[in-house]
Amino acid sequence: MASRRSRTMTSTICTLTTGPEGAAARPGLPRGPARRYLPAFRPEAPIMRRPTALARLAAALLAASPLGALAADSSEPEPAKPADRDLAPARKAIEAKDWAGAIRLLEQVKARQPSNADVHNLLGYAERHRGNLDAAFGHYGTALRLDPTHRGAHEYVGEAWLLAGNLAKAEEHLAALARICASSCEEYRDLEKSIAETKRKRGAPTR
Repeated sequence: MASRRSRTMTSTICTLTTGPEGAAARPGLPRGPARRYLPAFRPEAPIMRRPTALARLAAALLAASPLGALAADSSEPEPAKPADRDLAPARKAIEAKDWAGAIRLLEQVKARQPSNADVHNLLGYAERHRGNLDAAFGHYGTALRLDPTHRGAHEYVGEAWLLAGNLAKAEEHLAALARICASSCEEYRDLEKSIAETKRKRGAPTR
């Protein structure tokens, strides 16, 4: 009786393990007696969900840490560069057409930043509007030596050449702007307009 009960339990375990079709219904798995000792495949087993729970916990800890706060703040705009801050008062003086005041402020910045092309370009702009073309040409030349692709300097020195009556030199700087930014930049369009206006006044053909 005990022997018959043992065989019945063995048969039941085998059926639950392999299924009604037997081991052949699951290719790649062992056949025969070894098959009955393998655990049933359970894709919903809790162990498969543990990495997700751990990942969520790690993300929560990172968000609460100083590193998480640093990452959240990384999208904030960068502060203004020191050179931009130094030039702000001079730009305001230029907007107010206070050429002497702008030159004084720009000279102070130039003493600290002699290789700043923007400083020399603005000095040239202020000197040109004050009527000192020689000083303007000197500053524009320095700005372009420091930065040959400085669009503002090319535009402003072109304007200065128009004031000096040298249309050909102005067109040279217009051509330089065409190489730098084609006709997509404001500096090119402004200088082109000034050259066209000068030609119109002279009665010369425009392009």
